[in-house]
Amino acid sequence: MCPESDDVKEQINYLVRNLEILEEKCNRDIQIKNFSNVYTYMGEYNSFLEIIKEEIPDLSDYFRPIDNKMNFMDRWFRDRNIWYLAKLTKVDHYASQLLVDIVRTTQLGSGGVKSDSLHETSDIIKILDLAENKLRKTFRESPKNEGEVQDRFEDLLIAREIEYFREQEKIAYSSKTYQPDFSFPAIATILEFKFCDKKGREKEIIAEINDDILAYKTKYPNIFFIVYDMGFVRDVDKFKEDIESMDNIIVKVVKH
Repeated sequence: MCPESDDVKEQINYLVRNLEILEEKCNRDIQIKNFSNVYTYMGEYNSFLEIIKEEIPDLSDYFRPIDNKMNFMDRWFRDRNIWYLAKLTKVDHYASQLLVDIVRTTQLGSGGVKSDSLHETSDIIKILDLAENKLRKTFRESPKNEGEVQDRFEDLLIAREIEYFREQEKIAYSSKTYQPDFSFPAIATILEFKFCDKKGREKEIIAEINDDILAYKTKYPNIFFIVYDMGFVRDVDKFKEDIESMDNIIVKVVKH
């Protein structure tokens, strides 16, 4: 099966849509002790995993199959949060978020990040994974500024042998010149860091992001923002919602 084929994209798109719908049902039905959707979710997720292993081998390490032989009914009365526990222990903590990113980065749904192939998508997912799940672990002490965060992220890129430019491009827009923190020409992507270290900084970052998008969009279709938060972003979903409603924009908030 060709990894670029429309058939593969349709399969992945179908499975991810089902997973998103089923996850909503699971979160709702678990309150009334209905586990039928949980078992359905397991089967759909494992089917998705098989396609990922075949078509995008580089992503296989980020996903683990769910043990669908677990007896949820016996354990339910001992733990009302069994559905969430199952997601954390049997699937990677960020698996659901990766599913969403896969849809967006392959343009399988409406909007999404532009990528010419599923192999380019694997590079995009690797970059997002480094930021969201590896960056925080590189700090033994709290970073003092954005530059320190960028330095640690650059170390991760070098270790993973991902090609990039750091503060080497200049993009003119109106009467101002912008310099992205990291650019990845091979995957048509810019990654910009923001450091949230004081009260009131959250609103400033939103304004900066909106400003950056206007400029960067003139040259790059895909823009990622990594907000390294020192404890001042109270509602992450609300913070991201309007920004990510724009095509080809992904925002990750990394909590220190």
